[in-house]
Amino acid sequence: MITVGIDITKYKHTYCIADDLAPIYEFEFDNPRQGFYRFYKALLPHLSSHK
Repeated sequence: MITVGIDITKYKHTYCIADDLAPIYEFEFDNPRQGFYRFYKALLPHLSSHK
């Protein structure tokens, strides 16, 4: 199982993907639509590998 944590602020957001043992990936993205699209693209490979 993986866990995704998101720290939401007014202008930037940070997220971390972790498995049961340790963080796998950490990333910061901007609030506008382009930032959320980058977040979505970065998240997809991790979700498909843990089905």
